[in-house]
Amino acid sequence: MADNKLISAEEMRRAVAQDPQFSAPKQPALCRGLVVVPFSDGILVEGAPTRQVLRGAAARDLTARLLPLLDGARTVTQLAEQMVVPVQHIEQVIALLYTCGLLEEGAGNTAVMAADGAAAIFWSRSLDSTRVNRNAIEAMQRLNGTRVAVVTNGDVGEGLRDTLLASGFGDVELVASPSDLSDVPGLLVAINEDGHTHLGEAARWCRTHGIPMLPAHLHGTTLDIGPYIDPEFTVSFDEADRQRRAHSLSDRHDSAAGSAVRIMAAALIASQATAITSRVGTASVLRGMVRTDLESWRQDMYVTAPVPDRTDSRSSLTAGNVPLALAFETSVAFPPRKLLNPRDHQMHYKPGNIALQHESKRWPSARTLALPKTAIHPQTPLEPPRETTAKRVGLRHLASLLMLAVGRQEESAPGRPSVPRWAPTGGNLGSPNLHALIRDVEDVPAGIWGYDSAAHRLARLPDVVDLAQAPGSDAAVTLVLTGSLARVASKYSTFAWRIVHLDAGVALAQLSHAARSFGLQARPLDRWDDLALAAVLDLDLDAEPITGVVELRPFSAEEA
Repeated sequence: MADNKLISAEEMRRAVAQDPQFSAPKQPALCRGLVVVPFSDGILVEGAPTRQVLRGAAARDLTARLLPLLDGARTVTQLAEQMVVPVQHIEQVIALLYTCGLLEEGAGNTAVMAADGAAAIFWSRSLDSTRVNRNAIEAMQRLNGTRVAVVTNGDVGEGLRDTLLASGFGDVELVASPSDLSDVPGLLVAINEDGHTHLGEAARWCRTHGIPMLPAHLHGTTLDIGPYIDPEFTVSFDEADRQRRAHSLSDRHDSAAGSAVRIMAAALIASQATAITSRVGTASVLRGMVRTDLESWRQDMYVTAPVPDRTDSRSSLTAGNVPLALAFETSVAFPPRKLLNPRDHQMHYKPGNIALQHESKRWPSARTLALPKTAIHPQTPLEPPRETTAKRVGLRHLASLLMLAVGRQEESAPGRPSVPRWAPTGGNLGSPNLHALIRDVEDVPAGIWGYDSAAHRLARLPDVVDLAQAPGSDAAVTLVLTGSLARVASKYSTFAWRIVHLDAGVALAQLSHAARSFGLQARPLDRWDDLALAAVLDLDLDAEPITGVVELRPFSAEEA
């Protein structure tokens, strides 16, 4: 169960001050376009990428008084002097509002508050979608400084050109062929409307000139946008188009709805081009192709991945002949550094995500066996002992290995939000769980046990199978690692699948080195029966997959 801890304003202030990935405004300005609604226990702010509710006495009093003063003209010190409150209190409120996505930078740019058009208001209140730009002016300058070429023979081109100009792009040139361009653009958008434009010519021109390209295909009421093609890091246009064509279109081809379809197609293409350039909003085309049915408004995402020259004949393939595992890895891969979003890092400080660190697998109704916490750690560095190897696995051996692999350290600072662990894990969530099939451990009854890492104890589980039939029947202990996929996914979504397996690899390595220092052999298995082990341990493999199985035993005379 979760230890429902929330991060305090002071802890958030320290995080913003010390974490280099935070950049709080020096002269904070409240983002434009927000609606602030006071209520009995605080204030509600609507209009940012996510609704924010600030509760408590500080929100009712200090924050409510501070908001009207956040015009980008005052520093934190000046705000504290004007309100006659300690600077630290103002820093706490500014850190809170900044991490909630409600502030932009007013320093060094007198045009920040002067820009009050609809576009400026939209960019201002949407900054927190990525936090790449310090204020709306930076996003608008990115657009104004980018020249876009629109290449098409269809009717969508004119609407797209007008929409891009209205969005803030400085120059948009509409041509039928890239050879007609008057200058080299920063981005080329090529549209194939009902087969009237072949995009191969535009792709070759972009490759020659090193220009990124955004392809789009409109067939009846179906619009395909992307993937974004960049010569520096993406697949080629030819490969992307091959994979696109592998995903068959529906048979419906409704040209009667042409006018409305063309308007919406231009708007959707413009939204992706604008998100890529301004670095505000979600640019889905960086992951693959987005297919939208403009009649039913169904939208599907197809990951585009580089296909190796040779693949395992047993690999499951997508419709585009991409190995399924490779498609997954591509879908969760980090983008190039220039496309990273600072906002993604701030998710670590959400109270709900901090509370996830305190959760762990427990068996509250099971009989438990307390494990020793002192005099159990191996000598450092972890080297093979010079003395004879252990003759038998003991309770202290097991307690040490469980703790070092997936356990927690003693709290060095009571009440601190983070949980100290012996082995690092993604997001400090402690995803690995350990189960022990014990056959021959000194001072521990044989049977099936679960390790409660929060309490450092073993929980006795039902013996649903004869241990002689379980994997590693000749080992003193068989350790089964599982990953808390459902819990990690609540923070990291599909990326959680990678995290739980990477965490398992770290735990296995730490366990193996620690075991050897005790004179024990920890041998990871390269295959096992998931379903059989799930039945033994009562696992839901969709929420808690098995990520490793290790046999633990003393070294034999020959191995020693």
